[in-house]
Amino acid sequence: MGLTTTSLFVIYHDLSERKIPNNIVWLLMVLGIGSLGQSNQYERLLVALFILIIGIVLSNFNVLGGGDSKLLAAFSLFISVQYMPLVMAIILLLGGGLAAFYWLMYEVTQDRSWLERGVPYALPICVGSLLGIAASL
Repeated sequence: MGLTTTSLFVIYHDLSERKIPNNIVWLLMVLGIGSLGQSNQYERLLVALFILIIGIVLSNFNVLGGGDSKLLAAFSLFISVQYMPLVMAIILLLGGGLAAFYWLMYEVTQDRSWLERGVPYALPICVGSLLGIAASL
């Protein structure tokens, strides 16, 4: 329940402000690291580190926001490594659909703000991650 509520808060912030609050990401990271002791799946730390490194690269090319990669890295601490490819596929599919929706809204309205503000990727990250966390339980 707590992760779902947190996800809704993050999604709201990303939709309205195009920012993901760092304090929420830090909280998720602390909780995720704490959950590692229960799962004994410390390889999740390597996955989170890999996501952060890739996220930095993608952020430098304006492909993905820094908050998005930090959010995904934090959530990855809760997800079994075996489910990460599926989670990434879900995130990419949902993110592509969301990007297509934003492009379509621009085409219909000719309002450039649909393109200029970028895609609020917290929505697909949260949905895909919560599915991965549920599968990992």
